[in-house]
Amino acid sequence: MEPTNWMGLAAVLITTIGSVAGMWGGRTRTTVQDVPADALPAAPVQLEGTWTVSPEMYKWVIELAQREANTRSDRLEFLLGLALAHIDRQDEALQAAGLPSAPMDPELAAARDAR
Repeated sequence: MEPTNWMGLAAVLITTIGSVAGMWGGRTRTTVQDVPADALPAAPVQLEGTWTVSPEMYKWVIELAQREANTRSDRLEFLLGLALAHIDRQDEALQAAGLPSAPMDPELAAARDAR
């Protein structure tokens, strides 16, 4: 093979590995860990003359924030699933129409058609 073919293959491999690593890293960062109720941090100290926040109220705020974070991560996972399904349908449609996903090397196309 010519050097340009190897460089093209290396470029595809590098971008694929980068995409997979980015998706995995993004998934691990959006995963929200549920915190047990007794492991919640203590409410911040209130200044004198201001409203005080009860521990129950602080716990409700923390639980609400956790629910919203869980909803965001679930929504992101759902949207990523839809995007991947859409890409898969487009790829299948292109292959059904006889178009490869990526341009093939003429030597490879000739070898494939020679079968």
